[in-house]
Formats: sequence, structure tokens, C-alpha cells
Amino acid sequence: MINPASLVNEKTLRKYTDLPTEGLPLEIVRKHGIVSGPMFDRHWHDHLQCMYFQKGHTTMHCHTGEIKIRPGDILVLNCGELHFSDFLGEPLDFILFKLDLSFLASAMMDACQTNYIQPLADNLILFQNKIRNPDVATCLEEIAKEYEQRSFGFELALKGLACQLLTVLLRKHVEQVLSPTKSEQIASRWKHLDKVLRYMDKHFADEIHLDELAKMAGMGTNYFCRVFLQLTGCTSGEYLGRQRIHKAQELLGNEEDSISEVAFACGFCDSNYFSRTFRKVTGMTPTEYRAEIHT
Repeated sequence: MINPASLVNEKTLRKYTDLPTEGLPLEIVRKHGIVSGPMFDRHWHDHLQCMYFQKGHTTMHCHTGEIKIRPGDILVLNCGELHFSDFLGEPLDFILFKLDLSFLASAMMDACQTNYIQPLADNLILFQNKIRNPDVATCLEEIAKEYEQRSFGFELALKGLACQLLTVLLRKHVEQVLSPTKSEQIASRWKHLDKVLRYMDKHFADEIHLDELAKMAGMGTNYFCRVFLQLTGCTSGEYLGRQRIHKAQELLGNEEDSISEVAFACGFCDSNYFSRTFRKVTGMTPTEYRAEIHT
């Protein structure tokens, strides 16, 4: 028998900040055959990220909502932007680019710093999340090449290519330009929503009412629904359902627990409804999923 309390996982608004190379606030990592991992849990970071997908399909969630990813897509993750994946359909190959904008900062406040670097760091300029642009792809490949080969002067080449990358993104892929007031409003909403998300993560197996969540956030029900959808890209009900399916995926790794036990432990009162929901989210039944992870 599964105890739901043992499933509580404090995966809240996790913030990843460290870039390991001292003196070089930029990192490139090639990922192969990825099926799960912390980068796909709900989190955010201060630096700008690009994920250049080369193999596999998945579904990501950013401020623009649900995003279907296929080979050739580039996912741009803005500074401070919450993102996660609710299903990895198959193993993924991709190149992960992490760029701390301090890498491009000037010693003096010049036009580049004032007009572009600082607004990006302050979340006043938001890029489109999903793009397919051969110029961006080529630039990312050149960055990866310089980073990995590390020929003499590679730091200068990386800084120049990073500026080239930002130039293309600023000219062709800006989603929104915010005022400082608007950016502060969004930050304030996230602060209130953080408490709600923590509660939902902890009590995912319980019956949770919408008015209860709205009160927790200090908002009216209708306004809360709009804010939740705007910031997470899904409704509170959809988010809770995904959390339950995530937990179910973890539990299905233990073959000693029946499908019904897994369903009840994850907040589903009906195992048939659980199976239908699981298939809708993952593309396979719980039985099929369990068989696949044990082959």
C-alpha cells in the first residue's frame, strides 16, 4: 500500500544559477538520450537559455503555454521564466546553451547596456519561446564549436557570437516589451502564485478546490484563474492533473504496486479515469508505460 505522504517532493520554483566555468559565464552542454531529469521539472534561472533539439519529441511549458517540440526546434527560455515538461515522448538529443548576460555587460553604461543587455536582464524584453531560424541554428552551432575546441582567443569569439545571437533574436523574435511597472506586476504575481504551487505540489493527492487556491493567493477566483493561466500556460486543474500523472510515472517503476494502488495514491478515485487521463498525457496506458520502462 502506498502512503501519499511519502510522495511529497519539494520541487517548487527551483532556481538554477551556477555556471561552472570560472571567468566565463557561458556554458554549452550536449545531451543525448535524455528521458528525464531536473531540467524538465518546474524551475527557472537568472540566465538566458537556448535548447537546440536534434532528436526526439516532447512537450514543454513556458509563459506562452504548451509548446510541442520536434527536431530542429529551438526553445528560448527568458531570464526568470518558469518552464517544465509534462511528458517526454521519447529520448531527446539537444544542445543546451546557458548565457549569463553579465558576459556581455560593459564596464561603462553604454547604449548596448542601456538599450538591450539591462532590459533583458530585468525581464523587460521577452523573446518568443519556440523558433525555427537557420541563422540562429548556425550561430548556436558556431558557439558550441568554439566552446568545445577552445582555440586561442575562443573567449573573444564566444562573446562576438553571443552578441550576434542576441542581435538576431532582438530583430526577429521579440515576443513582448514590458514597462518596468508591468515587469514588477508579473514578479508580484509570481510571488503570490509560488505559495499556491507549493501547496499543490505537497497536496497533489488531496481534493483541492479552486476558491481555496484563489484565497491562498489573495485574489478573486476569476482573477486567479486568469493569472494562473497567464503565468503557467495551463489551468490549475490541468496543472494538478499533470502533477498527479508525474507522480504516477514515478510509482509505476515499482512493479509491486497495482495500477489501482498507484491511481489512488495519486488522487484518482477511479482507476479507469486514471488510465484515460494517463493515456491522454503520456500517449500510452499505465500498463504500457510500466512495460516500457522495464524492458
